[in-house]
Amino acid sequence: MKQYLHVALIVVLLLVMANLLIGIGVFHESLGLIMGLLVLVHLVQNRTWWQSLFKGKYNVQRFVLVLLNVALAIGIVITMISGIRMSHYVIPNTIFFKQMGTIRLIHHYAAYWVFIICAAHVGLHVPVITGRWPVLKRALQSQNIWLQGIVALICLYGAYAFWYESLFMYLTFISDFAYFDFDQPVLLFLFNYFSIFILVAAIFYRFFGVRRNG
Repeated sequence: MKQYLHVALIVVLLLVMANLLIGIGVFHESLGLIMGLLVLVHLVQNRTWWQSLFKGKYNVQRFVLVLLNVALAIGIVITMISGIRMSHYVIPNTIFFKQMGTIRLIHHYAAYWVFIICAAHVGLHVPVITGRWPVLKRALQSQNIWLQGIVALICLYGAYAFWYESLFMYLTFISDFAYFDFDQPVLLFLFNYFSIFILVAAIFYRFFGVRRNG
């Protein structure tokens, strides 16, 4: 159950990021709502982790893990509330805030930070996640040179895609709008963001990843 939820969350996240290419109306809003529900299920499934926050000792790895999880939770809440406020189809006539321009900016910046932090979150749990997929678990443990080469190529492409898709401008609050290449095929856009996701996950797995299976 958990392994399929992880896949669903990543797929929905990638589709949400492609909002201007696949539709910013009811489809995007519906995906956002679905993602919120999936996140809620994920939190319920892992509620014991939150209950253990004030137990045990903290090392660098655990501190980074807690910091990212809290930041991710806050980012998702901000993204959901701002998304609900801007909704015109799924949840119309909301009255949380009055300044629509400000809410749009909050949603814009929060969404990109959630994307990056979510990738980091996955990177910290690579062995835990792959532990539920025997094939992936064996591949991770085998240290196969071909697999490592493929991951390295995807990461290199992810670095290029990070620049091409202008994520630096969004994460540093430089650009108020998301710039899309509308001549770019949707599948290429999704692969670009998937590569960025893998790059960030690989970085955090390499330096802070949970070194256990479960």
